[in-house]
Amino acid sequence: MNDDIGKPSNLSIYAIYAIALLAEGAGTVVIPLWVLSLNPTPAMFGIVIGAKGLLPLLFSIHGGVLMDRFGADRILRAASLVGVFLPIFFPLLPNLWAAIFLQMISGLIITISWIGVQTLISQSLKGERHYFSRLSFANRTGVFICPLVAGFSWDVWGSNAGFVTMFVMSVIALTSSFLLPKPETKLVLRSFTSAEFIPRLADYRDALLLLSIPAVLLTSLASVINVAVGTVQQSFYIVYLEKLGMTGTMIAILVAAPNLLGVMGAMGIGNAVRKIGDVKMLVYVVMLSSLVVCLTPIFVQFPALLLLGSLRGWGMGAAQPLMMSIPAGVVPNGAHGSVAGLRISINRLVQTLLPPAMGLIVELAGLENSFFITGTLMLLLTIMILRMANREEKIRH
Repeated sequence: MNDDIGKPSNLSIYAIYAIALLAEGAGTVVIPLWVLSLNPTPAMFGIVIGAKGLLPLLFSIHGGVLMDRFGADRILRAASLVGVFLPIFFPLLPNLWAAIFLQMISGLIITISWIGVQTLISQSLKGERHYFSRLSFANRTGVFICPLVAGFSWDVWGSNAGFVTMFVMSVIALTSSFLLPKPETKLVLRSFTSAEFIPRLADYRDALLLLSIPAVLLTSLASVINVAVGTVQQSFYIVYLEKLGMTGTMIAILVAAPNLLGVMGAMGIGNAVRKIGDVKMLVYVVMLSSLVVCLTPIFVQFPALLLLGSLRGWGMGAAQPLMMSIPAGVVPNGAHGSVAGLRISINRLVQTLLPPAMGLIVELAGLENSFFITGTLMLLLTIMILRMANREEKIRH
């Protein structure tokens, strides 16, 4: 077996997984709870949470292009360095407008980290699906463990302890960024200049043209649904749980525990994919997650919410490696960062618009009805994607 010749060391591969594990988990509980402590209106809460997706919406494609051009490892180190400082500034600036700005920066750092680890799998490990499954496993493990640790710290030692938890995880991610493998693709690893940080219209045009590849288009649309489910989970689902009288630890469990089944979903879909195809499998699992959003307000007891959330987590976990591996297998070499940035730009558009939109729905129709309305829209879009996938399959055959 010569497949491993030239493969990065195990330590450098684990560094990729470590960044995926630590990138976001603690903040999914700490930041919404901290924003709620500032007594925002539902609409303002939605704006603050949605601000996380604004800069990634604008710059994800450019970040992916820079990774294709310079190597994902170098961009990841820069992003991890900035990420260390964010947990310090949140508690120092207890203001909703400051929170919007910090959320914008935080969202960009998290997004660059996530694009970077995906691109490294393509650049250094040939984009093989089992590496994407392990990457998703690491990410889902992180969003299971990190919120639990952060929620417990918040309850026992107060809000500052939650931010300390975020800081420690950021430091570990920064350390891991210095152990990342070098890309095997033939990149022009020249020095950075200030001009490189200015987005180019041609790069965005080339990235958008990737949507002309049917598998990329279908995956991007399915990804919209998956990220919408996650956005609901990280925003008004927490408001709903607090309204039910859940403690910080209970909320952390209900936010994090679904990701335990998400871990299983990420690693256990190989046989199903071989039988029904990767695109159809992706559509079916996001359909399941959308249905769970619809059903959420029917349940008010902790055990029932835990079970329902676990179904949602399994669906999101099963979708994640498919969203990464399907595009990686169809785009040309040198476009792996661009296609990851494209998909995540579309996702961040959803993350930016959905919380404020759902905040308005809450004010007009009530919190419980907002889940019904949002979930129904997700289901309708999923049905449309399934019809498109069936049509594409008929054309191919």
